[in-house]
Formats: sequence, structure tokens, C-alpha cells
Amino acid sequence: MINVKRFVDARGNLLPITEWTDEMASQVTSIEVVRRNLKTGNFDEIIKLKFWNKNQALELMHKHLRLLEERDPNAGQPDVPAFILPPGSKVSIT
Repeated sequence: MINVKRFVDARGNLLPITEWTDEMASQVTSIEVVRRNLKTGNFDEIIKLKFWNKNQALELMHKHLRLLEERDPNAGQPDVPAFILPPGSKVSIT
């Protein structure tokens, strides 16, 4: 789970990327920095972090592994992965 608090200091400023852990860096998909010149002569900076969508990643993985497909019970497909043992193999189930 992403905890956004890990990316900012006590004052709410974004931590430098060099202080991020590898785990933190792997959660970020993009960084956008917007700098605006205000009429007062000051600059306003907005930093946007975009994180990976875990639900979408899980859905794509399930589709890739065909875990979301409807199965025809009459097609002879197993409900769970099956292993075919070579002829003459002895299996003991404990």
C-alpha cells in the first residue's frame, strides 16, 4: 500500500528523490513539475506524483493468465492447474 506521507517532510515539502528508498521509487510512475510566474513576481511550483494503478495491474495479470475467463464445464478444462505425471509415476498424498 502506498503511504504518501513517506514522500514529504514534516512541513509538507517533497523529499528529494535521492532520499527515496528503492521501494518508494518503484511506486511512482511519473513526476510532473509545473512552475507558474505569479503577477507578484513570485513563482508557484506544483509537483504532481502519479502512482501505479495496482488494481489495473492485477486485472491485466489475471487476463494474461486467463483467470477471468468463463469456463465451459463441459469442455473438460480443469478448474485448477493440473500436472500430468509420466506413466508409471507413484504419487503419495499425505
